Amino acid sequence: MIRLGIVSDSHGATSNMERVLLLLRDCDLIVHLGDHSWDARRMQEMSGRPFLFVRGNCDGRDDAPDEIITHCAGYRILLCHGHRLQVKFGLFRLSMRAQEAGAQIALFGHTHVPQVERDGGVLLVNPGALMSGCYATLEMRENGPVPLLRRLDSWK
Repeated sequence: MIRLGIVSDSHGATSNMERVLLLLRDCDLIVHLGDHSWDARRMQEMSGRPFLFVRGNCDGRDDAPDEIITHCAGYRILLCHGHRLQVKFGLFRLSMRAQEAGAQIALFGHTHVPQVERDGGVLLVNPGALMSGCYATLEMRENGPVPLLRRLDSWK
């Protein structure tokens, strides 16, 4: 089984970044979906894990990409922040972009609201805002991908 750790919208919440990295230490890949890409760079250094990140709407002229298409366990995955696809107004554009890219999974942030949906055959996962203690994991199991929305405050 391959396991992805998913965070977004950290907005400088250093203690939450440190806590989530402990919880994601057994992940094969960690992704940060924007809004504070400098946090993502710091998390990458701290974790020593394979790490991908994209630029969010609060990242200014950062050189991080707006989106990444990656492959994992036979799935094509779109990583983006979501602001350019107006995810606060619905997921249709995100779903269409994922389908256009040939992705079966789209990971996004921006809304700060944890969410798992299926649209047009695409699994859409938003981990929520790390600054509010939200994150997600995506387990690539034999019977398909299983997203799990999580909260730091449930960790003891």
